[in-house]
Amino acid sequence: MIGTNGEYRLTAEMLEALRPMMEAQGIAPPDVVNLVPKVNLGTPIRTLASQLGQLLAKSGLYRYGPNGQLRAMRLGRFEPMTPVWFTGWVERHVQVVKTYRGAGGGSYDAEVTMGKDVAAKLLEQEELLRELPRLRAVLPVRVPVPRKNGAPELCKIGYDEEAEIYCTNELEYRLDLPVEEAGEIIAKKYCSGFPFADKKEDLWQCRSFLVHVAAMLGVFGRMLMPPGTVRPLIFVMANDQGSGKSLLVSMQLAPCFGLAASADLPLGPKGINPEKFTALLETVAQSNKEILWLDDVPHNVWSNSLNRFVTAPGHEGRKYGSNDELFEAANVTQVFMTGNMPEATRDLMQRALVCELFMSQSSETVHHDFEMDANWLAASEQRVELLACLWAFLREWIAAKCPQGKTRHSRAPMWSRTIGGVLNAAGVEADPFAQPDLPVGGDNETKEWKLLLVGLADEAEDWVSDQLSKEREVDMKHIIEFARTNKLLVDLVGSNEDKPLKGGELKKLGRRLAKWRGHEGMRTSKGRRFSFGKRKQASNWVYPIVWLDPWQDAETED
Repeated sequence: MIGTNGEYRLTAEMLEALRPMMEAQGIAPPDVVNLVPKVNLGTPIRTLASQLGQLLAKSGLYRYGPNGQLRAMRLGRFEPMTPVWFTGWVERHVQVVKTYRGAGGGSYDAEVTMGKDVAAKLLEQEELLRELPRLRAVLPVRVPVPRKNGAPELCKIGYDEEAEIYCTNELEYRLDLPVEEAGEIIAKKYCSGFPFADKKEDLWQCRSFLVHVAAMLGVFGRMLMPPGTVRPLIFVMANDQGSGKSLLVSMQLAPCFGLAASADLPLGPKGINPEKFTALLETVAQSNKEILWLDDVPHNVWSNSLNRFVTAPGHEGRKYGSNDELFEAANVTQVFMTGNMPEATRDLMQRALVCELFMSQSSETVHHDFEMDANWLAASEQRVELLACLWAFLREWIAAKCPQGKTRHSRAPMWSRTIGGVLNAAGVEADPFAQPDLPVGGDNETKEWKLLLVGLADEAEDWVSDQLSKEREVDMKHIIEFARTNKLLVDLVGSNEDKPLKGGELKKLGRRLAKWRGHEGMRTSKGRRFSFGKRKQASNWVYPIVWLDPWQDAETED
């Protein structure tokens, strides 16, 4: 008996086996010929493919992933359909026959097994593929999905046609847990023992804890957002080993995926191996993989491929086993990363949502009231409890008409507005998307430029506070003197013991300074916004400091 979302079909063999019992009960058995669909191998391949596609539309064969790979259930798992498997699998749904000539010039149909060569041709035919349903994902547990004509709801068990997902429903969890109780369970039972860097008595006021919860909600609510939605990199970092970084990521993944595995980061003599890492990312994209976990990354994290992979709405790369064929796939992957005091690039950190852990003693282990490890988190008892908690948050958000969050992550606006809205609907006011002040490797010059310009603005702010004119101009000579005195940009300006800069050196410094002209994202130490301009004087160029906040409000700012 083959189940197809409420419909059932009996094969010819099963009907024949049931015939004696049906007749003994006085039930007229149905005519097998009229109930079992028949396809003839003598039919032209495209016509045969079209016939099979229509007959197999609800058989459990799906087009999966960016390449439309055909998959079906085998031993509880969705596996790629192969020609050899198809030759026997198709007989569960249709009768395969071939026409032979009989005596006296007649003909007859005889049941046969499809050859693997014919099966291989059929599996490549567009006429077959376009009749089969799409499969966006296979889920082990029910998660919320959007509905075209109403509020989001938990997906159906089995194939959810509207959401284009299949849920095996390996765990049943509570659907009516109050959101207040859910918040208590997550904060006090599961997370109270972790050394969050900005830890407070009320964890719901702690930014790093909120990042962790946002990551959990993002995994649970991932189907609410369409393919191509940009998701932030979830980066859990700590100052020492034993802080619980990997345990937090395990907690983020365990409710939906159970015991999650991390991927090895391809390394070479000088850090990340770019070619192998690009190949890994292409494989992840082509596999339609929802999760990529890079655990315990090296101290220096730098990869243009990873930068693009995190924030690109789609991916393009080489197909498996091909040097000249390309695939295109929407971005569906959430990337997780852990590391001990890594020096990530500025580009990467702008794409990240960072959860910081801080150990007060070197190599101190995390203490909990009970033994917590990845296997414990992946056990059914913990998974169903966490799933109930996450659904409580989403249920509260849905009841509130799915409001958008008050704040957002600039590189992942749709994701952050959705997850932020879920947190806000539960009464969370603190901002998980606020940027932490973190060291950024490979970008010391940027930090020193900021220190230099803020220092010049602080100096100007103090000077103009007693002047009628609020304008202040600095020339290159003063900029160099200030930088040398404060030991900033030494590679560019030198030290107080060095000679004055000359033509080429001044031009190089001017080109670097040009990057900051008109930049409106800086503030003085007192909080006043400012920017730098450029103006030609008779003898040289000067750089006016432009105040972006009204000066007359200075008395009320403190």
